[in-house]
Amino acid sequence: MNRNGLRIIALLALVLLCGVGASAAPKVTVLSLGTINAASSADGKAAEKFKELVETKSQNQIKVDIFHNSQLGPTMTQIESTMMGTQDILMAGMELYEKWSPDLKILTIFYVFNDDAHFNKFFSSAIFAKIEKELATNHIKFINRKFNWVTGPFRVLVTTKPVNSLADLKGMKLRMPEVETLQKSWKQLGAVPITITWSETYLALKQGMVQGLESPLSIVRANKFQEVCKFITKVDTFPQRMGLAMNVEKLASLSPDQQGIILASADEAGDYYSQLVGDSAKEDLQAMINVDKVKYLTPDLGPWHQQIVPLIKELETSKYLRMGLYDEIQSLR
Repeated sequence: MNRNGLRIIALLALVLLCGVGASAAPKVTVLSLGTINAASSADGKAAEKFKELVETKSQNQIKVDIFHNSQLGPTMTQIESTMMGTQDILMAGMELYEKWSPDLKILTIFYVFNDDAHFNKFFSSAIFAKIEKELATNHIKFINRKFNWVTGPFRVLVTTKPVNSLADLKGMKLRMPEVETLQKSWKQLGAVPITITWSETYLALKQGMVQGLESPLSIVRANKFQEVCKFITKVDTFPQRMGLAMNVEKLASLSPDQQGIILASADEAGDYYSQLVGDSAKEDLQAMINVDKVKYLTPDLGPWHQQIVPLIKELETSKYLRMGLYDEIQSLR
């Protein structure tokens, strides 16, 4: 065969190779997302919304596999798995990361923030910028950049006995997550914190190991706590945001366009979540009162506020909280 023939064969081979490359299916990235609550809860529905948005915006080049209701383990296990990269994304309260960024302890000191507007200023402050740097060194980044996943819309005590005052709270065993600051706050109010994982809380209530728990109002009925606890007390201890946390390296491994899709979807799902939480909380509260025969209590919280003030001073003096942190938070108003 002459040289021209060889050239033609080589060109044909090159065209074929290019054709194969052009027709190859695009790479699909699969992300694992763990939640703490049931698929039927506002958290679960918002996770599904996030999945829908990501997959639609990426034209299915990014897939999100959701594992609801602590399928990937207790909350702290999931946080550590996300840090290690064996889990990609976790939906959980932002205050749960205080172990890795100590200034987050202020989030679960009761009655520090005056209102939601005050709390929102915290996210654009130098305090929070420092927190994010510390979390990044532990391979975690919050991808909901508007911090608009409003949890609650407020916090309640769900108990087997009525709580009309601090006197009723004294000695009451309450289920708590493994968050030291939260436990210190409830101890200051007279309760006895008992560390129990979320997935075991219902059974602990039913068996009488604890007499109640603190929770956002919106997830009480989804977890069926009203079946064993017939009293709900509005305590409004602290404003709360759900954090959609992602492994830093996993996020960085995506293209800039894909990262943009992830961040935009997280914020869009946050708006959906907040609306859903507000609506479902109202509906659930009425259903728990009218159908489940739960009593809804709204005590005077003035004495509760006063009881917490000495704790804040004590925690700064003992260096559990950074000295001056509380005043920095108050100056944001």
